[in-house]
Amino acid sequence: MKKITPFLLAAIIALVGCDNTAEAVKKDAVDNGQKVADATNTAADTMKANSDNAAAALTLTPAIKAAIIEDQSLSESGNLVDVDSTSTTITLSGHVKSEKTKWRAEELARRVMADKHATQSLQDDLIIQP
Repeated sequence: MKKITPFLLAAIIALVGCDNTAEAVKKDAVDNGQKVADATNTAADTMKANSDNAAAALTLTPAIKAAIIEDQSLSESGNLVDVDSTSTTITLSGHVKSEKTKWRAEELARRVMADKHATQSLQDDLIIQP
């Protein structure tokens, strides 16, 4: 019977170790590939949301602000109505003199949203300050 020399034993251990290392590298590559794909999808979703928000801000915000400025009851001093738009929500904020004025700002915003076929919801955060 042949005797296993230390050199042969080291070579066998190295070969077995290489196989395990190759499998680990392969698994790491697959895992890292999935992580890159997930990060890419997240970045794409974020970019789309930002693009949608920018489009809403470019079209709806100025149209609603113009309607509010053109309305005499809302353009009186003491009323300050701000409009912010995202891909999901149009928000009215600031302050107005009365409940009637608050209702009018919301009515104008809804009218513009309907004219533009907007799909966002309207959030009225206006505060009444007589």
